[in-house]
Amino acid sequence: MPKQRRGKKKPSDEELSDSQQDGREETFCESNANSAARVQNFKFPQYEEEVELWAYYINRFEVGISRLELTGSIDARTRSILLLTSVGPNPFKILVDHFRPRDIKEVPYKELKEVLGRFYEKSTCIFAERRAFAMRNRGEGESVAKFVNGLRTLAGTCEFGTSLEERLRDQLVIGINSSKWQEELIRLHQTNEATFQEVEASALTMEKAQVQQVLLSEFYNYCRKCQGSVKNVNLNMDFT
Repeated sequence: MPKQRRGKKKPSDEELSDSQQDGREETFCESNANSAARVQNFKFPQYEEEVELWAYYINRFEVGISRLELTGSIDARTRSILLLTSVGPNPFKILVDHFRPRDIKEVPYKELKEVLGRFYEKSTCIFAERRAFAMRNRGEGESVAKFVNGLRTLAGTCEFGTSLEERLRDQLVIGINSSKWQEELIRLHQTNEATFQEVEASALTMEKAQVQQVLLSEFYNYCRKCQGSVKNVNLNMDFT
């Protein structure tokens, strides 16, 4: 019976030659040096409450951190230090005061994030938020894309759960602010099977058609004006 081939056993540190061990240590040191350099070069803007909601800021921060993690892991303590050095003086003071007498450098990232979240995230009334969503209509001259983005922003605090797409679909039709477009959307999507993406695509198509129609109308009027000018020139010419 033929013997089964076994894979080669990975040599232990004792079995490696001095040169091989030196090479492994150099690689490890080089990796640590590169990681330290990436962390030192990490720069992120301070949090400005008047400009941005905390939820958006912390999401952007974590995306920035993920860029570092693409080329090497970032330990929990380093993540905390990066947040502390990035958020700015006011959030930093909030954290120091909250965790006193603990050393702020030793507080886990999760706790830092939770404290700032409780401080900056405004409490909302779900009924008021849903009322604002239901009253959101497309403004005069507002594009469909901006209208949809506005609906999504308002829906973010409405806790619609699994009915989010259906709510967006309905409000897009109800608040489209054009009886002609609304009638066409209802004609195209008569059942509850219609998805939000399908209704949005129809609205975008109608918007594009309207833009093209306006451009063609302007071009037609321009051509008629030019033809009228040419006729006037011909009538006023003196051939004597």
